[in-house]
Amino acid sequence: MTAAFAAGAASAARVLGYRHVAELIERDDGLDAEGVVNLFSLGNCKTRWRDAALILLAGSVARHRSQPEGWSSEPERELVLDLLRQHGISDAQFKNIAKRASALVVKTWPQIAAILREGA
Repeated sequence: MTAAFAAGAASAARVLGYRHVAELIERDDGLDAEGVVNLFSLGNCKTRWRDAALILLAGSVARHRSQPEGWSSEPERELVLDLLRQHGISDAQFKNIAKRASALVVKTWPQIAAILREGA
């Protein structure tokens, strides 16, 4: 897991009200993308799969913003596509989630960048 993924994903988790999930992501041995999906599989919130997808995509967008050269959307892309297939998230919902993830990273980028500078 990269620091940028962790910072972006944790930022999204906080915005969505998942403070403890954000703390788990930020730990030194924190949750990676697959760990986020596994954690959300334990819940029963109606929006948990959309929330998990947003958190993963925000982490991926943050990784891209921090280091666009050589960036790959994997493994987050494949995990989100699996969520789409398994849990009936429509293409329109996916597009909305992706837009929200991008907007969230833009809005919280100063905090994400500060976290990345501290870790450098």
